[in-house]
Amino acid sequence: MPEETSKLVQKVEEKSNEVHFTEEEMTKLADLQSKYQSIQDRFGQTKLQQITAQQQMDALDSLEKNLEEEFSNIQKEEQELVGELNETYGAGTLNPETGVFTPKPE
Repeated sequence: MPEETSKLVQKVEEKSNEVHFTEEEMTKLADLQSKYQSIQDRFGQTKLQQITAQQQMDALDSLEKNLEEEFSNIQKEEQELVGELNETYGAGTLNPETGVFTPKPE
């Protein structure tokens, strides 16, 4: 029985050594924990926004590359057409609004 008594005494002593935080201290701790959680959530949101922005940038880069290729192709078409027209009509100027071609004097 003395061993049981010593365990009981030990438990009572442990209980008497416990420190209970005040309600204000517990509120402050809960507030800090909430702030940490909020920051973690915002870090996650920020990372997702970065990923989305990078995907948009990649799509824009791809679109820009395609447009540059189209532009280059149109320039080639223009050069070919100008060459054909120069062969047919000679050097000169064209008014695109009226369609009137004025030969360059030689």
